[in-house]
Amino acid sequence: MKAIIPAIIMLLLVVAAPAADRLPFVSLDGSDRVQQDGLRSICEEESWWIQIGDRLYSPSLGEAESDPAVYYILDGAPVPPSLADRVAASHLSKTILYLPDGPPTDLHGTNCPDCPFEGSLTPLAVNRALVTETLPGTPLPTGIPDFMVADAIQAISVDIYTSQLVSLTSIDSRCTHSDGNDAARDYIAAEFASMGLDVELQHYEPILRGIGYTNVIGRLEGARYPDQFLVVGGHYDSLPCPPNPGPGAEDNASGTAGVLEAARVISQVTPRPQRTILFVTFSAEEQGLLGSEYFVEQFTPQDYAGFRGALIMDMISYTSDPVWDVHVESFIWHANFASTVLACADDFSTLTRYWSSSTGRSDHMSFLNRGLAAVLIIESEWGNYPYYHTSDDTMDKITPAVGSEVLRMTIAAALQLANPDPVGPSGMMIRGSESR
Repeated sequence: MKAIIPAIIMLLLVVAAPAADRLPFVSLDGSDRVQQDGLRSICEEESWWIQIGDRLYSPSLGEAESDPAVYYILDGAPVPPSLADRVAASHLSKTILYLPDGPPTDLHGTNCPDCPFEGSLTPLAVNRALVTETLPGTPLPTGIPDFMVADAIQAISVDIYTSQLVSLTSIDSRCTHSDGNDAARDYIAAEFASMGLDVELQHYEPILRGIGYTNVIGRLEGARYPDQFLVVGGHYDSLPCPPNPGPGAEDNASGTAGVLEAARVISQVTPRPQRTILFVTFSAEEQGLLGSEYFVEQFTPQDYAGFRGALIMDMISYTSDPVWDVHVESFIWHANFASTVLACADDFSTLTRYWSSSTGRSDHMSFLNRGLAAVLIIESEWGNYPYYHTSDDTMDKITPAVGSEVLRMTIAAALQLANPDPVGPSGMMIRGSESR
């Protein structure tokens, strides 16, 4: 097998990157798993490799430094102008920067010279696949037939999702330290109550911060296994804060409206899901995942035993092109859980989906860091969103239909994960999908 690998490399180099990519790579598009594994093994023996989408980057494939320490992954923000000439490669939401002297210490926000840099610069990890289109693992078994899930997600309404976005973004700022955050909290709680959910306002006061925050929880109790539960969540706070507030349309009214629409649709499904679903909008994500950290810190031993996973939506409605795509991100050891979500993208949506083991900085990390299964659901262009954390993150910059397509995947996954036992073909009906 190894003898044919160099020939494969030469063949793929013919269709390699445009000149803009300075870091050599081959396209894995069209190659099978054996060929891909062979290519990675060649690269691993000589230096390092990193895969992003269908591109395999490695100095073994051309002229590049063999020391991975000179390369950094930029995630979570557009490339700052001061580093524009350091871009070695860029694909999807990831950018590889060549920084032989390490990252500069005086980085500022891309759209705000006086603001701190919001992205993360992570040293390149040797032999790590950052983003791939497929994921090893088998979806978890579920008891609900596909045709029933398909019937249920027909209740998703782009109009209702859009109206939730409008309501949330009409608040000047949902910054954690603003009156608008309280207004958003009350709005979400009222929406959950109108859906017949049991509502809890989970208030907490972080040490040394001198201000209280509140998570909003809507509980739909499971019909068969009430002590087993899923979380469908996202953060409702936004940046920037006054005196230059922004409505946070993409970050993260899009995910918050997604939680509300998922709650509306799933609360109307009959029979009720077998496991409990907690619809949670977290506060203070932008201050360091404070809301989700507190939420998980309250888990009892019984909660740990009953927890069945978290689906976290953050920035789900932006696209700059006709391709609607989404990242599903988690740790590799939660492959089976993530595979269920990815399979729902394939089976119930038109999304191009990617699996990523680069787990980012959103609320899913509060679960993952405690060994709990969770995925981040985020659109693939979020790292290049030009209005990220600015007052220009407004409704006109996003496409609600993209968010509703992401919801098809998310709601399908939630219904499958919440129904482990077989569901009879006569049982599932949607009680009206008309606007309230």
